[in-house]
Amino acid sequence: MPWKESTCMTQRREFVLLANVSNANLNQLCERFGISRKTGYKWRSRFQTGDAETLADRSRRPHRSPCRSLASIEEQVLALRTEHPAWGGRKLRARLASSRSLKCPSRQYHHRHSAPAPADRAGRVIAPSKLSTHLLAKLRPDRSLSEVLRDLKANATGWMHDIFPTLQDFSWQRAYGAFTVSQSKVEEVRQYIARQKEHHAKLSFRDEFIQFLKSNGIEYDERYV
Repeated sequence: MPWKESTCMTQRREFVLLANVSNANLNQLCERFGISRKTGYKWRSRFQTGDAETLADRSRRPHRSPCRSLASIEEQVLALRTEHPAWGGRKLRARLASSRSLKCPSRQYHHRHSAPAPADRAGRVIAPSKLSTHLLAKLRPDRSLSEVLRDLKANATGWMHDIFPTLQDFSWQRAYGAFTVSQSKVEEVRQYIARQKEHHAKLSFRDEFIQFLKSNGIEYDERYV
């Protein structure tokens, strides 16, 4: 007797037919077919609202992609990625940005078509300005403040040098100011950072920073503020 051939579709059809039998034990059927109960209910629900064709795999592609880049840009990114498989998003964007006729997408776009973006993110820059960059961050217990700022400055400096070759002298100052924020004040601080442009129109960053130092009892030298 020849072996009975089976495919995913035939197993799904067999499952939903058995699942729709009166008094069928869905838990036992899911265990028999090696699927979870969530998957079993999904296939049974699809079959009840349609026909056998609804059991076919569906595309997971979103129905709309309003921020998707043009097909011509995607082709150039993929072609450059194929030519230079070891390059990351930063270098790919720098090369494409040299073509002035091309509206180059963000570095994160190139990362999605090359290497995965770093998973370790200590915080989020909310409002960079000409004089300062404000960062509201929640640090992991195994990362120190100095380590986070070291990595942030190193990555930002490398990005500036790659994307803007004429700014090879760009660098961060060594000093920084850090203050703890209670959880109840997080939203207030977020709103404060978001309004930096309007806020510093009335009070300079330097004067406000000195106020922070004084109110927190931190000694400082005005030559380095």
